[in-house]
Amino acid sequence: MTYAEQSVAPELLERDYDGSTRSLAESAREDARVLIVDDDPDALRIMGRVLERGGFWRVESATGGRQALATMRTYEPDVLVVDVNMPEVDGLSMLRALAAETRPRNVTSVLAISGDATPEVRRSMLLHGADDFIVRPCSNECLVARVRELALHAQSLNRALSRLSLLDGLVRVPLDRRRDCEPARMRAHQIATGSLDSPFVGGPRRGRVR
Repeated sequence: MTYAEQSVAPELLERDYDGSTRSLAESAREDARVLIVDDDPDALRIMGRVLERGGFWRVESATGGRQALATMRTYEPDVLVVDVNMPEVDGLSMLRALAAETRPRNVTSVLAISGDATPEVRRSMLLHGADDFIVRPCSNECLVARVRELALHAQSLNRALSRLSLLDGLVRVPLDRRRDCEPARMRAHQIATGSLDSPFVGGPRRGRVR
């Protein structure tokens, strides 16, 4: 059975204590954001359904590379599931466009999917930014497992980057304050050592003291 079929593979179902079946979505909720990109509406619907039954509930879809790039301006997925062969903007063009962006954004893991199993296609996608590559048809279990692994990877990196950003902010604020206070400190030092003409401390006195 493949994700191109509407039914979910039996591996995605488990037995509850009372003997009834329940999907993994009910036993392990995934908070990862996933964006599926495919020009085939049926493939979008079925992959979305498989991922939702696998526990992913924050799943968005785009019907092509152009729409996906527009979506990613406001929606930053943890995992991008992208079909390689699409009209207009294909998977490879999408990866090139994302690599050319200069605006800061979160880490997004990329899972490339293609019906073309030739090594050249796989190599090209991996060289241009894909983190994993699977050939369709693939099992529902394989799709869910790959997406989950990539989601954990992206979320781990984003948490680490967030901590580094926080630490950087904690370091920069005292340095900025120190720079702001430096002129006042220098003036106070000059007054105390008499190197600055002052009628108050350490400088030459103006007038005669009576």
